[in-house]
Amino acid sequence: MTLVDTIIREGHWNRHISLPASPGFDCVGIVVQCGENVEKAGYCALGDKVTALLEVGGNSSYISLNVNSPRIFKVPKGLDDCDACCMVSVFMTAYQALYRTWPIPRKKNMEGKKILVIEGDNAIGQALIQLLQRAGGVSCIFTTLTRYENSDFLRFLGAEPLERKTAKWLSRVKGKMDSL
Repeated sequence: MTLVDTIIREGHWNRHISLPASPGFDCVGIVVQCGENVEKAGYCALGDKVTALLEVGGNSSYISLNVNSPRIFKVPKGLDDCDACCMVSVFMTAYQALYRTWPIPRKKNMEGKKILVIEGDNAIGQALIQLLQRAGGVSCIFTTLTRYENSDFLRFLGAEPLERKTAKWLSRVKGKMDSL
């Protein structure tokens, strides 16, 4: 059970889930049957491992999924099931945060932008930095840290770490950021 599953069960999810419903927001499974369109597209085949983000049903024995959903991903060989679920959930959260901040983060919209990622050393912050790098054209990605020993890794990802205390860096970025 994930944190999202807990939030849904407690009734704090942003959408109403009709009961009865099988819980399970994240899932990993093996393809046991493919529809005609899936076979034609060559997206996946019988026996392939896939992961998906759902609102309900992830804990079911069998799930029927629409292959055109942007929430279904083929799992690379050798990747652990738990890692696959976590990776998809984390990157989807970062992706949604980017799209809610920037309605259409295409290269032309990101060109020359300076972005501040809060707590870039947590999983979602690191995913956001990587997505910003892939968007291309961003002139600078600044990030705050929860732990200073993570600064070398964040530099490796292409971000400029800022000290933990806001007073030490705020004057450097105040009024110069395109998105906070």
